[in-house]
Amino acid sequence: MNITNDKKILLIRECVLDIIQIVKTFPKEDDDVRSINAYHQRGGNASNTSTVLTNLGWRCELLTTFADDKMFTFIIEDLKDRNIDIKNCRYYSDCNIPLSTVLLSKDTGARTIIHNNKNLPHVLFEDFDKCNLNEYFWVHFEARSVPETTKMMQKIIKYNETVNEKIKISLELEKKRDENLLLVKYADVVILGRDYAEIIGCHDKKTAIYKLKEIMTNDECYRNEKCVLVCPWGKDGACAIDDDGNYYENPIFEQKEVVDTLGAGDTFVSGLLHSLMKNFNDIPQAIKNGCMIAGYKCGFYGYDCVKNFTFP
Repeated sequence: MNITNDKKILLIRECVLDIIQIVKTFPKEDDDVRSINAYHQRGGNASNTSTVLTNLGWRCELLTTFADDKMFTFIIEDLKDRNIDIKNCRYYSDCNIPLSTVLLSKDTGARTIIHNNKNLPHVLFEDFDKCNLNEYFWVHFEARSVPETTKMMQKIIKYNETVNEKIKISLELEKKRDENLLLVKYADVVILGRDYAEIIGCHDKKTAIYKLKEIMTNDECYRNEKCVLVCPWGKDGACAIDDDGNYYENPIFEQKEVVDTLGAGDTFVSGLLHSLMKNFNDIPQAIKNGCMIAGYKCGFYGYDCVKNFTFP
């Protein structure tokens, strides 16, 4: 896909505040330890992906929900400073900010996340319905809130029937809820997360992606044979099956020193989408670029490092 216009990528779902503590080693239960460093940053899958894609030069809009909680001020200002469009977001009263408490272990680079969303509602179809689809060439979803997300995806499909420049739909299948699988039949690209692979009884990337392909070919509820499937698998790299059924895989690119794996998966997704948006037919290069930029990011804290990353 060659983009010759000024359209945006729309990314949909939750935005959170990450509270991050860097520790020398992961503490044992009932330990009292001092962290090496601590900071906070904007988080959430779609939120992180919008940051990385913006750093790679794409115009992004985030459709999420906000509240009058004072801690949201930092998040909103950060989005505005990065020129990530939030014009269609809904603001709620008397709701709390979703929080993720993150422990980053310096000796391994691993992260442990404890998440809480006390009462802030997710994005609804009526929020999405405000968006002018003429402004977008790609819409990226996380698989959750199936009834609402189904209506959003169906609206895009109906829109595509009326225009020459079709909107591509990508879907992250990550959260462990069986019903999320119902959304795959509407997507052009499905990214199968390791956690969700367990739902379909798989424990390695190749088995998982072929299992999903089988489901999407043989089961009428999920049928979508012309879809690119991608399965990132942490240190084991990633694999993909294109819409003709060809299988590809690529190893991860590890830094000599791994310092921050938080958001590595979101960075992989960003690298993947960046490549597909440039050339939708080059699936091997897309998963390679996803692995490369995710590995690169793990050598740095945060996501601004990707501004210095060069794709091959």
